[in-house]
Amino acid sequence: MGNQEEWWRPLVEQHRLDDPLRARRLEDQYRRADKAREKREARRIDDVFSRAQIEMDACEFRAGSVRGLTEGECQALRVCYRCGEPLQGAKRKWCSRACEEAWWTNHAWAWASSAVRQRDDHTCVRCGRHRGDVIDPGYCRQDGHAWPCPDAERMGPTAYTWPHYRIGTRAVEIEVNHREPLVGRGYHAGCVHHQDGLEVLCHECHVEETNRQAAERRAAALRGQYGRRATDVQQLELVVG
Repeated sequence: MGNQEEWWRPLVEQHRLDDPLRARRLEDQYRRADKAREKREARRIDDVFSRAQIEMDACEFRAGSVRGLTEGECQALRVCYRCGEPLQGAKRKWCSRACEEAWWTNHAWAWASSAVRQRDDHTCVRCGRHRGDVIDPGYCRQDGHAWPCPDAERMGPTAYTWPHYRIGTRAVEIEVNHREPLVGRGYHAGCVHHQDGLEVLCHECHVEETNRQAAERRAAALRGQYGRRATDVQQLELVVG
C-alpha cells in the first residue's frame, strides 16, 4: 500500500522518538489492519463479479440447451454461449456477430444504454421531452435581455454577432435509468442491464425518480429497524432528517 494511503503514519511518528517499541507495534498493527481491509475489499469485488457471472450463466436470454453452462463448458462443447448452435472454424464463444450483439445489448451497460436510447427515440418516457429541446433560450451577453434580444433585432442581422450574441442556453439532456436500482452492484456486465429493465428519462425526471427510489429504501430500512408499518414516505423522511 502506498504512503499516500497510510493515514496512520503521523500517529506512529509521534511515538517514534519517545517509545520506538510502541511505535513499531502500532505500525505492525496498522499494516495488518490495512492488509485485512484489502482482502475484504478484494473478496467483495470477487463476490459481485461472481454473482453477476452466475446470473448470466442462468440468464433467460440463453437457449435452454446451454442455460446453466459456463463459458468454459460451452467452449469445451464447441457450442455458442447464447444460442447453443455449433461453433464453426476458429470461433470460440459466439456463432455469429448477430448473436454477440443480441447478448451484449442486454448485458453490457454501454451497449444496452445506447440501444435503449434508440428504442425510445431519445425521448423521456415520463414528460415526453426530446433530446435537444430548449429549456431556457438563454440571454444576450451584451445587455442581459432574454433571447431573442430586442436591441439586436432592431439593429438587423449583423447584430447577432459581437457584442449581441446568445449565451446560457439550456437544452434537454437524456439519460438512461434502471427501473430496479443497482444499489452498489456497479455497471459491469450483468443481467441488471436487460433492456426491459431500462428506461429513458430526462435529467430532471431522472433525479426525481432516483430520489423516490432512495426514499423507498429509507422507508424499508425504517420498517425493518423499528418494526412498524410505514406507509407515508414523507413522514419517514422527517424522522430520518
